[in-house]
Amino acid sequence: MSRELNLAERIIKFEEGLRLKPYYCTERYPTIGYGERLGDMGDPLPNITWTEQQSQDALMQKLNVSLVEMSKNKETKAAFQALEEDDDRKAILISMWYQLGIEKLSGFKNTLKAIANKDWELAKKEMLNSKAARQTPKRWKRQAEAMLSGNVFATYKL
Repeated sequence: MSRELNLAERIIKFEEGLRLKPYYCTERYPTIGYGERLGDMGDPLPNITWTEQQSQDALMQKLNVSLVEMSKNKETKAAFQALEEDDDRKAILISMWYQLGIEKLSGFKNTLKAIANKDWELAKKEMLNSKAARQTPKRWKRQAEAMLSGNVFATYKL
């Protein structure tokens, strides 16, 4: 596994935690495992239980998809390519993708442009100036700090 995927996996596990029974995330989506969405907002929670291995498999499958989606998406491609040699910041971008999905992440036009230009102060400012940061402020503060510093371990105790 590449270093950026390993870091992203560790960040996501820290941020999401592991729950083997369905629960509602902060936005009321039925969720399981490491933040794996099971349906639409407000859908009933299914009566299922996952194993740790199922949770791990789902996480790894999504992480592999992230690399493909971000390298092909018009809005994320330049930012993703600018981070080619910057595994820590790339891991943060992957973590953002994991929480938001490609469509919502694509809407972070100013953040993505700042990342593509390696303007880390602006990237941090734009990350914190978002609906996602208002919904999960501690998570986004950590991610924004790691984007600014370029050092995941300065922010996360992984």
